[in-house]
Amino acid sequence: MSNTHRAFEILKILRIHSDEEHPLTFEDIRQFLLEKDLDMNRKTFYADIARLREVGHTIHTARSNNFGYYIQSEPFTFAQAKLLVDAVQSSRFISKDMSNELIDHIASLTSTYQAGQLKSRLYVDERSKTLNKSVYTTVDRIQNAITKNKKIRFRYSDTVLNIKNERDRRYRHDGAFYLVSPYMLVWGEDNYYCVGHHEQRDTLSNFRIDRMDNVVIMPEPRISMSVASKDPQFNISKYAQNIFAMYRGYTASVTLHADMDVLSAFSDRFGSSAKYRRLSDTRFEIIVSVEVSPPFYAFIFQFGDKIEVIAPSKVVNEFKEHVESTLKQYLKP
Repeated sequence: MSNTHRAFEILKILRIHSDEEHPLTFEDIRQFLLEKDLDMNRKTFYADIARLREVGHTIHTARSNNFGYYIQSEPFTFAQAKLLVDAVQSSRFISKDMSNELIDHIASLTSTYQAGQLKSRLYVDERSKTLNKSVYTTVDRIQNAITKNKKIRFRYSDTVLNIKNERDRRYRHDGAFYLVSPYMLVWGEDNYYCVGHHEQRDTLSNFRIDRMDNVVIMPEPRISMSVASKDPQFNISKYAQNIFAMYRGYTASVTLHADMDVLSAFSDRFGSSAKYRRLSDTRFEIIVSVEVSPPFYAFIFQFGDKIEVIAPSKVVNEFKEHVESTLKQYLKP
């Protein structure tokens, strides 16, 4: 066995099995090596630790009853890994399976003990997770197109209800391709967007990454942002800014009837926590437990006559009052 091989195995053991709270003694490390049919004595062990430190590995010594050795989680501290895991858990545009896979990768970059803590606290809420499992490919191709200054084409989908009252995907415009000059990937309102110039409409548009599919990088160069925006001083960072507010109210089970073409918005907001029922080819019913508050009424109000609050009567009356009080501002003499 070469010295390099043994030192590499010691490094792997320290990375996987040690952290500040769980230092490993010489005997601990030796037992792990014996499981790999490797052995060492104290002299070679100290030489290997010194060699690893010389080439840049930060191996800490814990001085207690017994000398122990450990490596801080690389490349993340536990707090950093926890923040990343939380971000993945809350991301709507990543499917549940993809979330679990990505969290496993993040956990593998911490010690065994910290990985256990990350997973023991794990809760992936699939209520509003995307149905699209090709997000990684989509993001990769969009970023490559931006780097190469190329246009992309793709299909774009909405959420619909199938005959089993299950959420499903349906391509817009009978699956016709969109042609877009992509400029930026933006995370906003808990979703991931591609900001780009919509060729067919000749305007800047925001496209949800999880609704994009069959993305292809085209040979022709992108339209410049100044031309696309028709503004030489256009600032895409300011354009991409988004504000999201949360407001506490009271909890109620609300029944709504709405046009089918707004189903995607409700699916995004409430996911599988709501009960959906087809009323006809053009209308659906949704029953959902919500925090009734001014932002909720604002969410409903944006759909105008495409939606109707059915029950409970308290919410119906409050929504009427909300609309009437808003209207009064514009009826003043």
